[in-house]
Amino acid sequence: MRFRRPKELLGKVNVKIALLMLGRLSIISVISLVMATINNYGNHKNYWERTIFATQTVDFNILSHTLPTKLSLALLDGRNGGVADGLWTVTTGCSG
Repeated sequence: MRFRRPKELLGKVNVKIALLMLGRLSIISVISLVMATINNYGNHKNYWERTIFATQTVDFNILSHTLPTKLSLALLDGRNGGVADGLWTVTTGCSG
């Protein structure tokens, strides 16, 4: 086999067929991009509207059940500065 130069290869390529192939490739790429974008938008919307809402609801339910106890214990111990327990801090400062 003999090595062919690029000019020899280009001379045998039908320009019309090459443009049709490039056009098909472009159309398929655009359609794939649009479909992927629509799918990703649905996943993004589901995450922020359902998953985060459910997680925040659980977090606030836990907080509403544990916070009164922590606050009462801090006030009974005479700690007016606050209660620090990992994720949240409650400051009670009544001066009067």
